Amino acid sequence: MKRIIMIIIAAMFVIIMGGIIYFDFIDFKPAYANVLKYSTIVLSFITAAFLWKDSFNRKDGTILLLGMFCTVITDIYMIFVPAPLFVIGMMLYGQTMCVYFFRYQKAKYAIILPFFIYIPLILFYSLKVDLMTSAAVFYAQVLITNIVSIVQCIKKGKYPRINAILIVASLIIFLMGDITVVLRNFPLFNIRLASKFIWLFYTPSQALLAFSANDFAKDKERRLIKIQS
Repeated sequence: MKRIIMIIIAAMFVIIMGGIIYFDFIDFKPAYANVLKYSTIVLSFITAAFLWKDSFNRKDGTILLLGMFCTVITDIYMIFVPAPLFVIGMMLYGQTMCVYFFRYQKAKYAIILPFFIYIPLILFYSLKVDLMTSAAVFYAQVLITNIVSIVQCIKKGKYPRINAILIVASLIIFLMGDITVVLRNFPLFNIRLASKFIWLFYTPSQALLAFSANDFAKDKERRLIKIQS
């Protein structure tokens, strides 16, 4: 039953992605596209919640679920709130990345996070750097910290093979979306078009991440037991 539900969820992601592409690139109805974009984030959270009880590590699954919930809140500001408040979304994204830091690092290292991230943020803002730039620097610092943490986790074998693949694939696709965000600030790139391409990377990255705490080995054992019985 669980396998069927997972297949249905995966199919829903594909169908919604098709809708996003249609309304963003063909029919040009951004309001419809935005609703579909946000629905993928909600669906990612629901997926993580559904799989939580079967996490290979309950703590890891709980932190993932909390991070997904933060993303649901954050993307309200990134999608629906007027542009002047976009900076709030950037700040919340940084906070969400801080949540994921606890997933990839031991708790004893978490104490350094405020000193490594928040103090530079305060310094930037105190030097009269505009809030948007300060928020972007804050987000970049947390993202780089998480990338290093993920690499360390994979090298140490903290995650089972399938989960590690999902996390790395999610990270790579997510970074491609962030590269698109950077490129849209260059004159050679169409800002409106680049903004649409961001979600072609961001949506699948969140979908993969939602599955990354599931205990696939236990699922395989259950299927084998069912076949033998």
